Amino acid sequence: MALQIPTSRLSPKNQATLPRDSRALSGLREGGVVCGRTGWAATDDGAKRYPIIQLFTMDELDKRERAMRERFAGDAGKLFKMVTLLNAGVRQMALDSQNRVVLPAPFVEHLGVDRDLFFVATTETVQVWNPDHFVAWSSSDQGSGDGDLSLLMI
Repeated sequence: MALQIPTSRLSPKNQATLPRDSRALSGLREGGVVCGRTGWAATDDGAKRYPIIQLFTMDELDKRERAMRERFAGDAGKLFKMVTLLNAGVRQMALDSQNRVVLPAPFVEHLGVDRDLFFVATTETVQVWNPDHFVAWSSSDQGSGDGDLSLLMI
C-alpha cells in the first residue's frame, strides 16, 4: 500500500499556506519575515537526493550563522565561505494575515511542483517537499529498520 500524505495546494501565484503546526514559525505574525533556502534530502546510501525547501525565522538563521562563526573561528577563509554560502541562498518572504507566503519561482522550480506541496514541521524549520519525492525518500530505507519510531514515543 502506498503511503498517503496530506498535501497543501500551491496557488497560481505561488502562494502557500503554512501548516498550523509550524512550531518553528509559531511566533511570527502578519508582516513577519519567513526565511527560506533550497536544500537536498539524501537517502541513507546517498544514491539519490531529493530537493526540499527549508523555511525558518530570522532568529533561526542568526542562530545557524553564530554556530558557524564559533565552529570556524580559527579559519577566516572557511568561515567566510560557509557564512556566504549559508546566506547566498536565503530568500525572505512576508507572512500575510492568512499564514501564507509567496514562494519565489526558483524555489518552486527546485521542488519540481505544479500544484501540491507537503510540509514537515520541526521545532527549528518547516520543510517543503514535492509530495512524490517525500514518498519516495521516506520509503527508500524500509529494509534498514531505522523507520521504527515507536522507540521514540515511549
